[in-house]
Amino acid sequence: MPLLTRLGGMAAAAALVLAVAAPAPAQELDDVAQRIAAQSAALGQVLDRLSRPDVARAVVDSAVRGDARTFEGLFKGIEVQVPNKCVWIADTVEKLTSTFVGFEEQCRLRDDLTPDEWIQYVLITLRHHPPTKVEDDGPPTFEVVGDGHVVIPPGPYLDDLKANGLVTCQLVKKYSSGISLFPGKPERFCFVKP
Repeated sequence: MPLLTRLGGMAAAAALVLAVAAPAPAQELDDVAQRIAAQSAALGQVLDRLSRPDVARAVVDSAVRGDARTFEGLFKGIEVQVPNKCVWIADTVEKLTSTFVGFEEQCRLRDDLTPDEWIQYVLITLRHHPPTKVEDDGPPTFEVVGDGHVVIPPGPYLDDLKANGLVTCQLVKKYSSGISLFPGKPERFCFVKP
């Protein structure tokens, strides 16, 4: 069989496979699009309610007082396909109090340090933060993120940790300081009902 005939046959078989397989991804994309449309419609309803000053004030008051029942009542009738509508709306409200300003690099100590790397980490830490030295501007402060990891601030300490491959860094979204209206995380607010 000539080469072109074989290639033509393989191309036809490949086209048949693609034609049969194509509807599945298209259906999945349609499902994603439907979910986006439904969530956007719900978000539109939430934003419509929040655009009324009396509702926005009632949201602020109920959040500050920790009154999840009143808060949820303000959004009665809005259907959202999420595990907890209160958490979703509370998270949306908190996002409205801040503004996205860009990205920043956050670095934290790797979780999988070998014993030798751990010793290297301790030595670097002692070199930068000796236990007997009093820092001019107080002790070093670290930010703890939601998953419990400590974010190491920029500076010579982080530079040394990076140079030795002891940290994991990633770009994260940075927001202007918004107002935390809810006592604790929105999840805590929504699951504790007076």
